[in-house]
Amino acid sequence: MRSSILPLIVVALCWLATAGAQTYQRIVILPFESNQAIGNTGIGLSAALQRSLNNVDFVYVPPVADAGLFFQRAVAAGYDPIPTTLDAFQAEALVGGEVSGVGSGTSLTITFVAAGTGEPRRFRIPPAPGELAQLASVAARVVVTELNLNMSRTDQQEVQRAIEQIPSSPGLNAVALPSARLPTSNLQELEAAAELDSDSSWVLSEYARALSTVGRTSQAVAASERAVTALPTDVEAWVVRGAVLARTGDLTEAAKAFEHALTLNPGHALALAGLASIQDGDRAKELLEEALLAYPRMSEAYIGLARIEKSDQRSLNVLRRGAELIPDSVPLHRAILETTLKLGDPMGAIAYLTEVTSHPLSTSPSLYSLAASLPQEVAPEALDIIQKGKVRYPGSLILGLAEADLHRKAGDVAAVEGVLRPLFEAYPQDVRLGTELALAQAKLGKVSEAAATYSSVVAMSLTGQLNLAGLFLEAGRPEAALVVLEPLQSELPADAEVLTYYGIALGRTGRLADALEAFDAALARSPGFELASRAQTLLLQQQELVGRSIPNLNAEAAVAFQQGLYYLERGNQAAAATALEHAVAFSDDPVVAFYQAYALQLSGKPSEALVAYQRVLERFPESETVLNNLGFTQVQLGLFEEGVSTLERAVALRPESAQAHLNLGLAYFRLERYREALDQWDETVRIDPSLESTVDELRRAAAGKTSP
Repeated sequence: MRSSILPLIVVALCWLATAGAQTYQRIVILPFESNQAIGNTGIGLSAALQRSLNNVDFVYVPPVADAGLFFQRAVAAGYDPIPTTLDAFQAEALVGGEVSGVGSGTSLTITFVAAGTGEPRRFRIPPAPGELAQLASVAARVVVTELNLNMSRTDQQEVQRAIEQIPSSPGLNAVALPSARLPTSNLQELEAAAELDSDSSWVLSEYARALSTVGRTSQAVAASERAVTALPTDVEAWVVRGAVLARTGDLTEAAKAFEHALTLNPGHALALAGLASIQDGDRAKELLEEALLAYPRMSEAYIGLARIEKSDQRSLNVLRRGAELIPDSVPLHRAILETTLKLGDPMGAIAYLTEVTSHPLSTSPSLYSLAASLPQEVAPEALDIIQKGKVRYPGSLILGLAEADLHRKAGDVAAVEGVLRPLFEAYPQDVRLGTELALAQAKLGKVSEAAATYSSVVAMSLTGQLNLAGLFLEAGRPEAALVVLEPLQSELPADAEVLTYYGIALGRTGRLADALEAFDAALARSPGFELASRAQTLLLQQQELVGRSIPNLNAEAAVAFQQGLYYLERGNQAAAATALEHAVAFSDDPVVAFYQAYALQLSGKPSEALVAYQRVLERFPESETVLNNLGFTQVQLGLFEEGVSTLERAVALRPESAQAHLNLGLAYFRLERYREALDQWDETVRIDPSLESTVDELRRAAAGKTSP
């Protein structure tokens, strides 16, 4: 039985000449068709051909998945795939191929179709016992000859060396999918392949890329160095090394890697785009435009060009131009929606998404799901788009999650559960789906069901139990969280993470003294633990406002309030502001209003925070915390005189508040009252010596402006 992963291999060649510029030779390779018995050999051989031909000057072969998925999309949309692919890639020829046989009997058939003729020409490459590299080498010679590629002797040698990097069969199975840029998560297989084929630049570079993707940066850098050492002429290995180094922030060495790749092939699109990503202005634009000459379907290049533009409208024009040429690029459509919203046109975003989802080559569940990112003011229209997507793609997981997201933003938890429950029956092993359903069930008070749902997709290790407790806290069910946490705290009384979660749950249920004790213990064991520090700060703020009482809220407000606190503790200020805005809509409790103002301030919305703090101050006129936060917000907005007045009141109410003295010093500094600023910062350090490094630079700046 043939594999149905992707259709017939297609290789497309296009000559693109520009006045005064180098002529590019563009080749597009799709995965070879193969039977299941030989695993990923077909995809691996096509990737080998891609990697080897990329060593020819001014030849560029994009990742094989791009054209393969486009070809498949054209078939599904009812288009004649050959002329459609020819048009999309501006190609002069299509070449198909098929791998057959197993082991030493593996053979390869390549089929060429010239543009405008439709007449295929087939070439059979007979088995080469035990030598996949030999098959790939002959295939490369056939492609070079049939497409009249002009290769120097150096190019020929580099192509042959790259072909010889084909690993053993297990290694080829491991690198085939990631090399094609098809979704895969086989880091363990790549690690094993890197040990087995330790001299293969191909295997080592793909291993480096995978390590970098999961954040193991030092190992990724080391593996990428091994790759370019194994074959210094492997252009793909140098491109991966540049990307790995760029991710570590070592832009100087990253630039050297990309530049070295371009000495091997000046027309390598990813090397051009990689170098552009660490350049500025005209140079970056020049490199990206050159990359598009080599690879016209590079959506990342259009997104990069849009970022360079000096106005949102010009950025939008660039993105639209790219989307017309690459209609199936979801990242391009997402960027267009985001830019349209920045221009203040949500209905324009709706109109655009409606239009592109109707195009047969554009449409996909992922494209429809972009509606979930649109603002609440167009939620009905966004929901309508997602519903149309669900009709077109019934049972789609991504569309179900998008619909649930819209209901979640609207605060309709019952609707969220209604969407996710049947979807979970269809996808019972999906962790994200199970987690989101469990959260909705917990918010609705279905605690036992939530625990059962969550435990069905996540192993109940220590991490799993803590995450379940966190889910209950996010859902506004601290009592349920305590049921999970109390046995853990008894078993692991010195674990900082357990103590922190336990303290949060205690605080939510009104046991403030016990909660603060738990936070102190957690920070004593792990002084830099940010979750404990943020949770402690929030609880101390609450204690300063209302003592040991907790807000008495209705069910709707309570869940939203608890969710807001959950996001604040985890540093997600924007999500906290949204949740707390919802809580304020259902309650006039001043504590809820204070945390809404605090979240707005932390999420970079000082104007909105100012209005909210002013309302809170009416309820807490003698609160140093409110006055301190309000005064700092006034300073942020340039209201320095008002900030001084507010912060002086805060200091008078609580002379031992280091933060109030710090902020008052900032206000004095902005009013050029430098000696008074220095006095305040001296007091800051006296009260809290740990802030000395924070004010050190400020002190030097103020001291430099005072007369002797």
